[in-house]
Amino acid sequence: MVESEVSALSSVELMRRLVALLPGGSSEQVQLFGVIKGLSTVGFDGQFGDGKPWQAGAEGRARQVMRAILPKLSEQLPGNPLVAELAKRYLASGAKA
Repeated sequence: MVESEVSALSSVELMRRLVALLPGGSSEQVQLFGVIKGLSTVGFDGQFGDGKPWQAGAEGRARQVMRAILPKLSEQLPGNPLVAELAKRYLASGAKA
């Protein structure tokens, strides 16, 4: 998948594709499923850094999980453009690394 295709994905689709790459039952996979569900149900459109406010409660939990799993994803999937894109959007949302 080329960079332009990756950047065109919604954040929810990006995470779904990452989940598919992780070993079944891994804690990272479970956490990503939780983030996908949360972003899909709180009325937040799934885009990091799009200038829209996060729903109350969603921001803290999603950012906590991202901060915890991004380093692990980078270790498990080194050089993967999906991980790089997710990290870029996470940082663009104003989150701290």
